Amino acid sequence: MTTADLRKERDRLRSRVASAFPRLKKSQIAEIAETARTQAFTIGETVMREGTYANGFYVVVSGQADVSQLNEKGNDVKLRGLRPGDFFGEIGLLNPPRRTATVRARTRLVIAAIDRDQFFAMLQTSAPTAAAVAAKGAKRLARKRPPTPK
Repeated sequence: MTTADLRKERDRLRSRVASAFPRLKKSQIAEIAETARTQAFTIGETVMREGTYANGFYVVVSGQADVSQLNEKGNDVKLRGLRPGDFFGEIGLLNPPRRTATVRARTRLVIAAIDRDQFFAMLQTSAPTAAAVAAKGAKRLARKRPPTPK
């Protein structure tokens, strides 16, 4: 990647973080964009798996992903889709220690990976962001495990 490509990728990342967390200050968004690791996934590749240890928080930079959960029979059931600007991984960090869902790339996917310490630092420095992330996590947790088809 050229320097111009890297700058363009960081700008896109900054834009996605800003859309996911509109109440963060520009300086906080810039810091996250500079320190987050970008990761790319191919179609069908697993980003995180239900039941595994939670160690990060993610923002979709480009592409789309599907969130699924196992039903009582162990079948994967799609819960929702993710698109650029959406975030995931907060439940495993706020209610440790395990992931409650699996995320797989539906298209070529690029995410920004934010480590546990940076995630909690972000929440501590922005009460509105902390409230928004907690509310989204609570809403997601309130959904019951998908039923087994009859």
